Amino acid sequence: MAHINPGDAVRLSTTFTDAAGVAADPTTVTLRVRPPGVAETVYVYLTDAELIKDSTGNYHLDYVVPATTTAEATFHYQWEGTGAVQAVEPGTFLVENDYLLPTSGTLVTLEEAQTRGDASITQDMIDEVEEGWTTVIGPLTGERTETFLLSERRYRSRTVNGLYLSRRADAVTVTNATTGEAATTLVEGTDYRFINNLLVERIPLGATWLDVIEVTYTPNDEETVRSVIFDTLSYRQTPAGTQSIRIGEFSQTFFQAVNQDPALGILLGRILPAAGLGMTSPFRYAGDRRDRTLISTGGS
Repeated sequence: MAHINPGDAVRLSTTFTDAAGVAADPTTVTLRVRPPGVAETVYVYLTDAELIKDSTGNYHLDYVVPATTTAEATFHYQWEGTGAVQAVEPGTFLVENDYLLPTSGTLVTLEEAQTRGDASITQDMIDEVEEGWTTVIGPLTGERTETFLLSERRYRSRTVNGLYLSRRADAVTVTNATTGEAATTLVEGTDYRFINNLLVERIPLGATWLDVIEVTYTPNDEETVRSVIFDTLSYRQTPAGTQSIRIGEFSQTFFQAVNQDPALGILLGRILPAAGLGMTSPFRYAGDRRDRTLISTGGS
């Protein structure tokens, strides 16, 4: 059977038979359809026009899957005959959502991927790529909290006066605490500045930073992440043995059997500014001569 998607019509049919196995009509024919998490819909023959009698004992209904279905879902249904023929026939069908709009944690649909890439791309490929990037950068969408353990920094004798986020954001909420004690919320403009959508910089006359700083924010890089997912899918479609590849502005030449991770490293740098700038620590220390906050990556 072809994949069933939101908005599709699914034909549900049944045949009622008597004790001798001959097609026969119940006195009342009922069909119940129950989407996941939603109250069932009940159809009764001769009451609801959607339920149609094809011939003696044979009935069908073309059920339209709600367009609001937002996840892979199993629908349950049950035919019931009462009176002249007593029978119950349950069944299920699966809605697989091949062309569903992105849901939480999902940024790319199969339709988009096949249009922008290759028709051979499957939903499993998209899921694998998105899961892979999630393990590297965390949830692809939504609010996140990053915890900075100042007490665990490498250079204990140096003062931390800035924290680099993993991903860019439009706004942040910052809390400050001593290990094991309640946190207080720092005030932007008094205790810290948020610079270049990336750096939380301590204001010298503001509150002293303690052992644990937590920064909560929602990344503003959704389009960048989507682009990286598309490029990763294209990269995976490269035939085995290919010696040259171009992804956007990036090109790289390989020999057969050479590990292709450098290309994925370039893609990572587009999502994580610190990786793109070559930074290995989230801390900026007082006295550092180089301020990386105004550096932007790009090809030449």
